Amino acid sequence: MAYLYRKARSPFWYVVYFDGDKKELHRSTGLRADSPNETAQAKALRAELEAKEHHRVPVVNSEGWDTWVPKFMERHCQSPLTLSRYADAWKWLALWLQTRRLHSPRAITYRNALEYVDWRTTYKKKSGKSVGRNTAIMELKLLAMIMGEAVRLGHADANPLVSLKLKRDKPDKKPEMTDAEISEIREALKEEPEWMQTAFDISLHTGCRLRETRLPLNCIDFAENKITFATPKGGEDRAFSVPMPSALRPLFERIRQAKPKFTVEFPFQPSRRWQQFFIKVKKPHLCFHCLRVNRPSGFGSCSRRLNAVRAFCGQAECDGRRQAGLLSGQTRRNAMGQGHRCVLASGPAGSNVSRLDREIAAWIPSAGKEILSMLWQTKI
Repeated sequence: MAYLYRKARSPFWYVVYFDGDKKELHRSTGLRADSPNETAQAKALRAELEAKEHHRVPVVNSEGWDTWVPKFMERHCQSPLTLSRYADAWKWLALWLQTRRLHSPRAITYRNALEYVDWRTTYKKKSGKSVGRNTAIMELKLLAMIMGEAVRLGHADANPLVSLKLKRDKPDKKPEMTDAEISEIREALKEEPEWMQTAFDISLHTGCRLRETRLPLNCIDFAENKITFATPKGGEDRAFSVPMPSALRPLFERIRQAKPKFTVEFPFQPSRRWQQFFIKVKKPHLCFHCLRVNRPSGFGSCSRRLNAVRAFCGQAECDGRRQAGLLSGQTRRNAMGQGHRCVLASGPAGSNVSRLDREIAAWIPSAGKEILSMLWQTKI
């Protein structure tokens, strides 16, 4: 029976197998043990060598993780993005299970599962970086879900991870980009690829996520002056439409003339490209997601108003302690006096309406009437 092991002071997996003369052989796989992807390749090589020992198709223990976990995730995940995220998390879980020699669900206990958090947060990748506690907890919750499936399949008698009750770290609040920072970023983006400039403008004026800036051209309705986000976070069931900001129309017109399928085409790891960009321009405290703070903040600081705006932008409920909901009076007055943020205009009697409100008023679907009413009923 073939198996993997590590040697002291060696970064690679070694495999033990028997050749045609039943002689035991040891050799290096050349695959690093500190890489989840290469660990998966080493496990596949082990199965192949074991199959050759018996001159048959590779067969492993029916309770072994690799025989059923990938199929379970494919059945469970409705969104390809969720499946991709789970698959990435599973690579790290599989690496830990391999190094701890936990080859079946029956070997999992609550105690050794808790060790995963410490292992994951102290494990250094090739870049020298490690992940945060919240990432480790998310991956451990995936293992708990997998253990639940193991119980249903009969691979385990009980799920020891059914109630982890692990405290998550409070995430850092994303700062709002100032007008000066936006101007500097726009100037620096002139030397960057066009997809970065386009994604920045779309997110600045709509508050959408980075991946949502890759809009299919058929989701931009020039006749009705609206943008439809068909596949936001949460899947197609949460699709929504927003009025097309006037500042984006010239950009979309230029894109339409070029006749691409999408507004932008991302390179490999676009989020990392943005992280490298902000470090390059000496603004490491910022990230692309900060643009989702800018859009709602431009409407004013009233929490009721912000909740309506966040619904309009496809965002979650506003936390009263959120920075966007705690703008000072001076910040609000500055915002009201700046053209692209909150220029006051005349509206219904007894209310102040911004240019952004007028953009909403230009396109009022039935689903947006309630939001518009909330905006107009709340004074700045």
